[in-house]
Amino acid sequence: MPLVGQVSVRDSADAAQRLRRVDSAAMSIAAAVFTGLVALLHGYFLVLECFLWTKPMGLETFRMSPAQAEATAVLAKHLQRLPRGGARVELDG
Repeated sequence: MPLVGQVSVRDSADAAQRLRRVDSAAMSIAAAVFTGLVALLHGYFLVLECFLWTKPMGLETFRMSPAQAEATAVLAKHLQRLPRGGARVELDG
């Protein structure tokens, strides 16, 4: 039995195991938060490039004239669908 102020090997192993569980939980939460942020950003870019490209918000964001926006609108929608569609196909298997 350890004296007061001394820590046994078993106690330190238990403490290390508890710390690993807390670290693992914190990392899982951080990963979920960052994954959610990336998903929100992708959704924002999708809406911006597919639906707001020729609207004032899209024109201001990309610093384009209305003529440039009209000329590139089809390209923006097409390029936005390619990566998303490819990801859907891969996920559906």
